[in-house]
Amino acid sequence: MRTLIVLLLLASGFGLAALWQSRHVNELRADQRAAWEQSDGEVAETESGMLAEGWAAVIVGAPSGADPLLVESLLESRAPSFPPDEVPDGDFEEATPLGDFEMEVQPGQTLSGIAEAHYGTASNRLVQALAAYNEIEDPNTLRSGAWVLLPELERLTGEQN
Repeated sequence: MRTLIVLLLLASGFGLAALWQSRHVNELRADQRAAWEQSDGEVAETESGMLAEGWAAVIVGAPSGADPLLVESLLESRAPSFPPDEVPDGDFEEATPLGDFEMEVQPGQTLSGIAEAHYGTASNRLVQALAAYNEIEDPNTLRSGAWVLLPELERLTGEQN
């Protein structure tokens, strides 16, 4: 009986040693694989862990070493300063209206979809006016790669506020 107990203890000891060794060998192989990947430039070690090639880690809130900027001093430095005898009196020319907004038509876009996105509406009247403004014969046939001019809504419809 003693012999059987000793054999069981020896067998379990050898089993535990074999288990430990296999885990240890697997860890060593994983470390070796990581070292090879790192030396080949496939991965890089950062503070946040290993990163594959083409990826980056951004650490938000890390101190830069620079003095903090105060918002008040930033606003003051951007405010225009005029000598007292050269302060503008406020007589400025009227602003000229903005020109047309130009956009390139992307695959799958429609004139009504562009009108909806730009003007907030795709009424039939607006789409027809937009087609006429851009000299498009059929508003349902819009080619990708074409350029569309999008004027101000009042200019397009002829309405005044």
